[in-house]
Amino acid sequence: MGLLKQLFERNKKEKAADLNILSLNRELEILNDCAKLIETTKNPKTFFNRYELYMDKLSLLADAESSNLVKVTGESFVKKYIKMNKKEQRIHSINNFIDRMWNDTLNKVNTLKTDKGKQNKITLFFKTLSEYENLMPPECIEYYKSLSNSKQINNSDRAEYDAWLDFLGNGGTTEEWDEMKANKTSRLTNFQSYLKELNPVADQYFPQLQKIEKDWLKLYHSKNYSTSFAKEYEKLCLENIKLYIKLVHIEKKYGEYTSKSVPAYKRLIMLYERQGNFDRAIEACKHALLNEVYNDGISEKLKKLIKKVNRKPTTDEINLISNAENKINRHTS
Repeated sequence: MGLLKQLFERNKKEKAADLNILSLNRELEILNDCAKLIETTKNPKTFFNRYELYMDKLSLLADAESSNLVKVTGESFVKKYIKMNKKEQRIHSINNFIDRMWNDTLNKVNTLKTDKGKQNKITLFFKTLSEYENLMPPECIEYYKSLSNSKQINNSDRAEYDAWLDFLGNGGTTEEWDEMKANKTSRLTNFQSYLKELNPVADQYFPQLQKIEKDWLKLYHSKNYSTSFAKEYEKLCLENIKLYIKLVHIEKKYGEYTSKSVPAYKRLIMLYERQGNFDRAIEACKHALLNEVYNDGISEKLKKLIKKVNRKPTTDEINLISNAENKINRHTS
């Protein structure tokens, strides 16, 4: 809920008092109308007005969903709002509109007979968009201004633009992008290859994380860790761990690896422990440490589990624990 509190700025109690089924249906109609216009309009005033209204209505409906005022059977308003509220998504939406407006301008230019008339039409495009720069991220301003260098955006430019947008979405900056291009290094090509390999795996891995946490709450409240649901949960964790290992392999291949928490290991260990299957919990801890998962207290958990089964750690276990503690101390010192 902490994330929702940051995203939805309105006071929930004030908004909830005004909501009912009829008003929510009306808000949904407005939302859908705005979505259509955002995807089709070539008028900047219409686009930006409707875009802000769309986000406002989406926030309202997401708030209603999170407050259990409305039951959603299709796509979650909360997930949709989180997605749409990201900077890279705003950049993508605005730049799509810019493309649409630019192509419409070019079509009109082609109907004009004089060079002066054509130039005036193109000048009007840039002048009009300049009046909305206060509503655009810097990346969008840079993008529409770059169109002045050419009347058409060819396929290679589009591919580079898409790679640039991915770069920004993964924490890069426009300055870093320009530096990579100016230095003519191979990092740009490597990063594009990295994303091409990473994204299909990440698209499976991260949605599973949400399900792992959600299903754990169901298990926890049921207090029964030996059901068929628990067995399916175990499979889910194991599948997610396999995806994590693939992610790490790709990250290391391209020099992008960073140590991270892995909820699937944590929950799998807890599941085995609550089932009384301490040997499997120990093996899960060892598997996590072998895969360099040091951020979730795994080494301490391994020591406690070994003590719980009333035996001494093996030489391999001692080495795993020692290596993990050294890594942690090195990271925190």
